[in-house]
Amino acid sequence: MQGRLQRLYVLVFNSVTVLLVLWELMEFFSKESSRVPLWFVEMYLLALTYYAGDKEFQRWRDRYNARPRHGEYFVFTWVLVTFFVLLFELFANDANLRMPEHLPLITGGAVVIFFMTSYLKMEYLQKRKNHERV
Repeated sequence: MQGRLQRLYVLVFNSVTVLLVLWELMEFFSKESSRVPLWFVEMYLLALTYYAGDKEFQRWRDRYNARPRHGEYFVFTWVLVTFFVLLFELFANDANLRMPEHLPLITGGAVVIFFMTSYLKMEYLQKRKNHERV
């Protein structure tokens, strides 16, 4: 993705992330009366994978302009939300509060994608470093 299209995609994706975080929290506090559909979670993870994959593809083609720590924000957000929900579930005296069904899937997916792209980034930087030595 290039220029305007990438900025639009990031804006839409950030908005969908906020929507999904709020929806997951609403599912938790409404005691599952407002459930996030699995298809929505799957589409979100698919879009996240596409964005991360495109970013790495552009990096390996030397066309990527890094945004500082953008991926870390996604991972931090999902881990923090999951941690908050888990703590609240453990210490609240309400047996009806349960972690939303898809929250671990979303968090796990974001963490896996982050570690995969971090590995690819390290490989790219090593390749580039080795290439510069020659």
